Amino acid sequence: YIIFVVARFLLACSTRGISVSGFVLGSELVGPSKRLLTGIVIEYFFAFGQFFLVLFAYNIRTWRFLTGAISLFTVPFIFFYFILPESPRWLISDGQFDKAEAILRGIAKTNKRPFDQDAYEQVKEEQKVVS
Repeated sequence: YIIFVVARFLLACSTRGISVSGFVLGSELVGPSKRLLTGIVIEYFFAFGQFFLVLFAYNIRTWRFLTGAISLFTVPFIFFYFILPESPRWLISDGQFDKAEAILRGIAKTNKRPFDQDAYEQVKEEQKVVS
């Protein structure tokens, strides 16, 4: 019972962290005009997850197997730490300007857009004044 309670606690903590950080990363990487739509679309995944939970619970009748099956879906999220880049806004606020610039350049390249060096320098200067 103790192992079950600890495992469920860790699962709850990790899934809340995943959803909040995913929401923040997803909404900060789009322009202001698309943030509302992005926030709504991100929340669709929660609704789909609830739907899949109903399907799983209908097909897996014992709570022990159901808990195990649901927990397996969170395992791939462990690897997100190694795959996803750090938030550029966080890096800038932390003073790690070179890392933030590299990530923003990668985003611009992926989106086939030019990187605006002047705008980035302005953001850097504003952050230096705030710090």
